[in-house]
Amino acid sequence: MNNNWRELFASWISLYYRQGLLIDKLEVYREHFPGQDDLEGAMAAIKRLQDVYNLKAQDFTRGKYGLATESGSMITAMDAFKIGRGAFLSEDMENTRQWMGESLQILDLEPNNSKEKPSRFSVLDHLAWSSYKVTMS
Repeated sequence: MNNNWRELFASWISLYYRQGLLIDKLEVYREHFPGQDDLEGAMAAIKRLQDVYNLKAQDFTRGKYGLATESGSMITAMDAFKIGRGAFLSEDMENTRQWMGESLQILDLEPNNSKEKPSRFSVLDHLAWSSYKVTMS
C-alpha cells in the first residue's frame, strides 16, 4: 500500500538523465502502475473485510495475513494512518480508533529515518476524536 510510485518514478527519471539509462521504456508501462484510485480501492477493501469478517486492524499490521516487514509490521505507520483516515472520513469511528492505535504503535517501532510518517499529533487527534465518538454512541 505504499504510495511511493511517484518518488520511485522521479528517481528513475533522474537516473535516466544522469546515467543515460533506458527509463523511457518505463513510460510505456506507466499507465499500469498503481495510482491513487488503486490505493483508495485497497483501503475500501480492507475496511469491507474488517466489517464482514469482524477482523481487527492489528490482524493486518502484525502480519497475520501476510509477511511482516523489518519493523515487525505488515504495513507502515503512514499506511495505517491513511486507512484510519479513510475510515474517519466515512464516519466509521471504531475502525478509525483501531487503525490510529496501530499507527501510533508502529510509529514508535519504525526507524527515525523513515521518509513518510504521519505526525504524532494528527494520529493522536484522530484517535482521541474517534474514541470520544465510540464511547458516546
